[in-house]
Amino acid sequence: EFYFLEMNTRLQVEHPVTEMVTGIDLVEAQLLIAAGEPLPFAQDDIQHRGHAIEMRICAEDCDAGFIPATGTIALLRDAAGAGVRIDSGLCAGMAITSAFDPMLAKLIVHAADRDAAIARAADAAAMQVILGVTTNLGFLQRVLRHPAFAAGEVHTHFIEQHGTALRRPAPASDRADAIVAIAALNEPGFRRLVYDTPPLHAAIGAWRNT
Repeated sequence: EFYFLEMNTRLQVEHPVTEMVTGIDLVEAQLLIAAGEPLPFAQDDIQHRGHAIEMRICAEDCDAGFIPATGTIALLRDAAGAGVRIDSGLCAGMAITSAFDPMLAKLIVHAADRDAAIARAADAAAMQVILGVTTNLGFLQRVLRHPAFAAGEVHTHFIEQHGTALRRPAPASDRADAIVAIAALNEPGFRRLVYDTPPLHAAIGAWRNT
């Protein structure tokens, strides 16, 4: 059932969902109206097509009560592909502080129906890479892939009810070791420590005890 709650005469954070299912650029329409132009479409021109899902990418630790996270973005790679849209102002090297709302970006997908949109959303969330600050990308993937979400069994107690399944799984010990090794080998200071020849040894040259 649908209930009328409120009306805000401004664009909402979810406006990309409307844009994706109608094909209408609401920001452009708003600017045209502000410039004195007439509304560029009539009600009968608006046709809904397919299904859209918007994900708010936030700098937060979902396993610690969704507390905001801070850090510096070390690597950024945006999701892309058919039916995938990213609304973001992020860039590598940007400092994420506690001075602002933790939402970093919006990842929006569109597909022919809800099931296809859910699958595309999960793939897009997995494709989106933000390193250097803890985000909710993994949590979003687990929600999207949960059977209850796919079945439309979504309510205000969804996270509370499925909390265990939505928590980040602990990596296997061998995988954790591999992650640590990869992270260490990509740290310039560690690479210098491991691979650089100490000045004393370099001065001795090849004639040194082995």
